[in-house]
Amino acid sequence: MMSKKRQIKHTNPDGSVVDVNIIGTDDLCIHYDVTIRRDVYIHTPCEIGEFTKIGDNAVLGPDVEIGEFTKIGSKVIIGKNTYIGDYVTIEDNVTVLGDARIGDDVRLCNGIIVHSGSIIGDSSVITAG
Repeated sequence: MMSKKRQIKHTNPDGSVVDVNIIGTDDLCIHYDVTIRRDVYIHTPCEIGEFTKIGDNAVLGPDVEIGEFTKIGSKVIIGKNTYIGDYVTIEDNVTVLGDARIGDDVRLCNGIIVHSGSIIGDSSVITAG
């Protein structure tokens, strides 16, 4: 069965309106006061927690769950079956290949790649190099 692509207009808390590309027919849950910038692709099913911010050109794979107060930068790719905790910061150009668990209060610095099956504990900082 082919995936269905939908495009919705999303109004951010600051009043800006952006187009969000939804791929799939499963549930998408966007909680209160979420900011999604332009050219974001979200594969369903997916859940995005309260007060989360997602930057331009981000891609969220299917079965992604994002906690509250999380910041996802521009050009970030989150692979399938990934859990991201609360108060996480993912800087620009980060790739999470999927099947990963990222704990609470984690910082993933610019340009890193998180490999499939990775588990990153609470309060970790991951840098390139």
